[in-house]
Amino acid sequence: MRKENAFPEIDLEVNAVINWTFAQNGMFDGYSDTSASRALNYFTRLFVGEFRNDELSNLVWALAGIEALVVESGRSSIGQLKEKLGALFAEKIDLRWLAKMIADSYNFRSRMIHGDRQIRSFFRSNEDENKKRLDEEYNSQLFAIGMLVLLLRFIISNKLSELHFKTVLSS
Repeated sequence: MRKENAFPEIDLEVNAVINWTFAQNGMFDGYSDTSASRALNYFTRLFVGEFRNDELSNLVWALAGIEALVVESGRSSIGQLKEKLGALFAEKIDLRWLAKMIADSYNFRSRMIHGDRQIRSFFRSNEDENKKRLDEEYNSQLFAIGMLVLLLRFIISNKLSELHFKTVLSS
């Protein structure tokens, strides 16, 4: 994301982050009760005790966190993400690049979850892996994780527990 200048500066004090994090339900007791606490709890699923060589897990957890903050159920996730993330970061992120990365990440996730992506056995080595396939996996994961981190930073810096969007018609 930094390579594409898609990681805008958001000033955060360490104590503010710690206090906000510890105040979220589900972190230490109970269950998440806001979209922000759900997103944070999904984010924690990226941290595991041992290395996880799994091209799908991190992507699924990161996209779930993003959706918790941005997507209203019953509508197209990709369409909402393009529209809402575009609105949030219009002046800071190239919208064509953002739309492409959203589409690419969801396309990869969808093909994996629905069994439409050709895949090799886990027991084979990666030595003859196609670079394009590795880039697709790697870029999708990094984009989703980076976007979730960016959204959490935005939420924390603005002391929010939810994001609300409204469509405005201008002529």
